[in-house]
Amino acid sequence: MESNQQQLPLESAPMSLTLDELDSHLFKCADIIRNAVDKTDYKDFILPLVFCKTISDTYQDRFEEVIDEVGDEEIARQEAWYDFVVLEVEDWALVFQQDHTFNSPTGAARVVLGRSSNGWRDWANGDGDTLDEIERQ
Repeated sequence: MESNQQQLPLESAPMSLTLDELDSHLFKCADIIRNAVDKTDYKDFILPLVFCKTISDTYQDRFEEVIDEVGDEEIARQEAWYDFVVLEVEDWALVFQQDHTFNSPTGAARVVLGRSSNGWRDWANGDGDTLDEIERQ
């Protein structure tokens, strides 16, 4: 059985890219995902990836700032240096490690579900009443 999955390197040396090279590389990455999922589900894969990448980059930037300031990686990893939401993997799920306020129920639902969502319709209480039914009616 032939697999159409492509192996990506887990780690690679830092490299310098032109804007055109970066654009080309990102387009090829998008093609890998685009060919692997139905086009109607494409955004459901991309938005969570962008969210997680943003958190990762924000943490890495701050981590490097703290290392420059204190010169100790162990100290730089302490939570007190970071004032943003951090997700951790627990049993194959991403779990918020502190409270986070979203601008809308839809924004929260998209992050939690990892796909396009209408939070007013998708959030519900134990009785099945949607947030829309509870708050708007």
